[in-house]
Amino acid sequence: MQGFAQTDFSDPAVALVSAMVLAAGMTAYALRSNNRAREAVDPLNGFFSPDRFEAEIEATERRVSPFKPRGAVLRGQIDHLSQVRTLWGPETRANAVKQVAQVMRAGVRKTDMVVQTEGPEGDGSFVILAHGASEEEASGIAKRLLKTIGRTKVPGMGDGMRLSASFGVAARRLGESEDDWRKRADIALAAARASGEDQIMTASEWEEVMMLPAPDPIARCEGGDDAAAA
Repeated sequence: MQGFAQTDFSDPAVALVSAMVLAAGMTAYALRSNNRAREAVDPLNGFFSPDRFEAEIEATERRVSPFKPRGAVLRGQIDHLSQVRTLWGPETRANAVKQVAQVMRAGVRKTDMVVQTEGPEGDGSFVILAHGASEEEASGIAKRLLKTIGRTKVPGMGDGMRLSASFGVAARRLGESEDDWRKRADIALAAARASGEDQIMTASEWEEVMMLPAPDPIARCEGGDDAAAA
């Protein structure tokens, strides 16, 4: 304090430096205020950008051992979001996305990362990168999230109505490209959504179904003949 009191502000150089420090402080304060305002109005602010998501995937690839799970992707989407908008309006739809965003923030592990991926029209899509998780562990995360989403109240939505979501889960295989990894999660999500609401489909489950032999047409014809004879 004594040194500050003895500073000679009549010196032009000292005055210039003081003005620069004051301006820098005001700019930093304005930026912090702006960030707080954005967080107040944007429920998805703070989700990682797609670019950051790619970087995190690469970092995970470098860290993990070949003998440990390489991580899993949970590809999720809110069910019937377009109907929410049609029945209860855009404000209720925005509330639904906000509530799911809050569930995502609170329901994942500290090492996991969530990216909101919906397009301009908004389809309630998101991706979770579960670091070091196996497919089974990632499915457990999805189940917990579904339970929480189902209990979440959405302002503006009618009584007796609730939110639901579907998940496709894919664990990354050794040597698998990022594109192939994501495609398997996308296919699993499409299969989950085709099965109804509140569904979880893993890529391995879907691939197991696809590997089943096709029905024998001869056996079906013989069965049909027997049924007709009966």
